Amino acid sequence: MDSDLHILTIYSTKRKTKGVAALGSSDMKRLALLPGDVVIVYGQRIFPFTVMESRDKGVGMEVSEEDLKELGVNQGEKVMVKKVEPRELESVSISPSTQKQFDDRKISLELRGKPIMMRSNINTKEGDFVVVSMSPKVEVGLITGDTKVIVTSPTLRFTQKDISFVTLDEVGGLSDQLSTLMEIAEIALLKPEIPRLFGLRAPKGVLLYGPPGTGKTLIAKALANSMMSS
Repeated sequence: MDSDLHILTIYSTKRKTKGVAALGSSDMKRLALLPGDVVIVYGQRIFPFTVMESRDKGVGMEVSEEDLKELGVNQGEKVMVKKVEPRELESVSISPSTQKQFDDRKISLELRGKPIMMRSNINTKEGDFVVVSMSPKVEVGLITGDTKVIVTSPTLRFTQKDISFVTLDEVGGLSDQLSTLMEIAEIALLKPEIPRLFGLRAPKGVLLYGPPGTGKTLIAKALANSMMSS
């Protein structure tokens, strides 16, 4: 196992703030962490967390109930944790879940100091968003006062919630069709301006059709997970 990866038992509590992970002092020392550091937690899905020291002396990691659900793990399960150094972002593009007017300044202020990854789900007072691009392209980025936050128009969105972890590499056959699906999804998520150059709208969905049991749901889940890890 990678020497930077550590295994911790994860728990949830109603008291914890979303996006914050609390560790006991012994685990903080073992992982060489200080309050305010950032870690990536690997459950069925992957999210960055800001670390704080727990007042409890128990061993393990505490997160919010919502974070535990989004990680796709259960109370008391083992997860892998890695300390990371987030890079300050020059700009970040986020896609809203609904079509309406947003106050970019309010969103920027609320997200300041927040670590994010590609495909991260972001909950704000203005609404829910998903990260669709970051500059520079890094594993974990940090939004600062100098980061330009761009709210794009709603596009095809894949979230990490309620998606079992299977990727396109595990789907046999249909290589040409799967390649086309990936291309459509990447254009819709990352390059919505390309279709507009040709007078077209960016696709907002993909319709898979066929008899029951042919793998439509499996392909949809695999496509979503492959996009989140790319």
